[in-house]
Amino acid sequence: MRLSGFTAVALAGVGVGVGVLGVDAAPTAHRIEQRDTTTTASERLGLKWMGGNTTLPKILVLFTGGTIAGGSIYGALDDTQYGQLSLTAESIIARNSYLLNHTQLAVSNWTSASSGSPGSTGTNDALVMNMTRFAHDALCSPDSDIAGAVYTHGTNSLEETAFLLDALVNCGKPIVATGSMRPFTHLSV
Repeated sequence: MRLSGFTAVALAGVGVGVGVLGVDAAPTAHRIEQRDTTTTASERLGLKWMGGNTTLPKILVLFTGGTIAGGSIYGALDDTQYGQLSLTAESIIARNSYLLNHTQLAVSNWTSASSGSPGSTGTNDALVMNMTRFAHDALCSPDSDIAGAVYTHGTNSLEETAFLLDALVNCGKPIVATGSMRPFTHLSV
């Protein structure tokens, strides 16, 4: 009994307080304005696209390094002592700028800083899983504006990463695995 009396007094006190302030207690319609939150996966992920023609398809480059990222200071015929030069995906694309006549490219770097080498020897399960999650988000989200992806990888573990990407990024967009047995600076590459 006492509790119900206390509740009635408390509610009456609130009613008196509202009346004293002159605030109308009747509910009013509150208008919530819609914000324009239209973004694309590219914008949301902060991807920077190379290529001037915005009508071309967008291809995401997932760069893990590998032999292709190594270069030699001994010349274009050296394919045994490479690794002294470390090439970035951007520098490889710049040397093959004709690619930008056919597509827009954005690079997402997945090299292991701890390995200290241009190859993908520092690639581990956590790095590959995070790259796979990123690829799934970029390619399969409802706001995706990306047509497909290419990833560079060392050939020792390329197959395992390809299997994982195929199993987990399943929205129908192509992902191309790229490995190299020779460094980018080699004559035949």
